[in-house]
Amino acid sequence: MHYCKYASEFTVPNGGKPWNHLLIQPHDEVKLTGSSGYFRGSFQG
Repeated sequence: MHYCKYASEFTVPNGGKPWNHLLIQPHDEVKLTGSSGYFRGSFQG
């Protein structure tokens, strides 16, 4: 979380996108067919 905070503080003012972390639990939810949109929608708080 700290890394994402510091990375965002640098990238956003320089035209980049903010960084976020995503903790996916349980581990068996991770599948090759899962998209980043699916994971964000299912696990982001």
